[in-house]
Amino acid sequence: MKKSILTLCLCLMAFVGSVSFAQQQPAKVKQGGRVSFEQFLAHKTQFLLKEMQLPAEDSARFVPIYKDLQKEKGELMRRYRKSREVGHRIRRGENVPDSLYAFAVFSDAQLQIEDAQLDKAYLEKFAKVLTPKQLYSYQEAERKFRDSLARQPRRDPKQADPQDKNNPKQK
Repeated sequence: MKKSILTLCLCLMAFVGSVSFAQQQPAKVKQGGRVSFEQFLAHKTQFLLKEMQLPAEDSARFVPIYKDLQKEKGELMRRYRKSREVGHRIRRGENVPDSLYAFAVFSDAQLQIEDAQLDKAYLEKFAKVLTPKQLYSYQEAERKFRDSLARQPRRDPKQADPQDKNNPKQK
């Protein structure tokens, strides 16, 4: 159970945004201190390409497929929004009925299955444009990026930087 919650949290973190990216790019941060999905995806794509060390022609074939994968993952996460909201309620200590616990558990399991199926389908697509070595370096770069997100402290929006020009409390 803890492993599945951790997996779900890591997936969610990948779509919420990178705190360090937001701090490095203050002019591009949306109001409220969050990075847009497009900005996050651009940052992540650059990270992956740098880590993979792909030649330009391979990058040109890889990136459109990768963007399609991320778009589909975003749609998958939107479909499971209700289960994530239930999980947030549980973690906040709200009293929820057993039926919602069951809903959260089985929805999480289904999300993991669909996410794994999506990854497998896209690995097959990547295998058509990347060598096996490049495919392996892609997986390693994804792990490295995910690990870097997991190590970053979460920024509390209530304690926003008073120097932040995008902080709505400053306006």
